[in-house]
Amino acid sequence: MTQEASGVHGAVWLAQSSRGDHAYAVWHEWNRHRYAVLPTGIGWDVVAVPRTWLRAAAQHRSEAWTDVPLLDDISVGYTYVWMPLGTHADWAVPGTRALGSPWVIAVPQPSAPPAGVRKWAQPPGAYPRLMDPAALREALDATQAAGGRTGP
Repeated sequence: MTQEASGVHGAVWLAQSSRGDHAYAVWHEWNRHRYAVLPTGIGWDVVAVPRTWLRAAAQHRSEAWTDVPLLDDISVGYTYVWMPLGTHADWAVPGTRALGSPWVIAVPQPSAPPAGVRKWAQPPGAYPRLMDPAALREALDATQAAGGRTGP
C-alpha cells in the first residue's frame, strides 16, 4: 500500500471513529477549512503531552508507538496522542492533559499536505492503533526518572 493510500485510509478511520454515520461532515470541513473539529470521547480520547517530553519518552518501548496517531501543535508545544476511549477518566500525569467528552480537537486531514501550526508527527495509517495508557505512563515516568522531563 502506498503512503498516500495509507493516509486516505487513516483519514477515513479518523472521520468514522469520531463522527460515525456523519463522517461526510468531517470531509466537508477538511475540504473547506483544512481542519476538522472532531469530538473526543466518542471513538477515542487524546492526551496532550509537551513535545519535548514525548520525544524523550518515545525512546522507551518504541514498539508501543507503532501506528499510533500523533499530532503536533507547534503553537503551544504539545503533541496529542490518540488513546482508548475513557482514558481521560483516570488519567493523572502532572503536566499532561487528557481530553475526552465534551472536548474537541481541530485536526488537519492526514492525507493532505501540512498546513498551519498543527502537523501530523505520525498520522493515522491504514491500520491505526491507540496508545496503551500504561505504556505512555511508563515511558513518561522513565523519562522523568532519567531527568528528561522537568516541566511543560
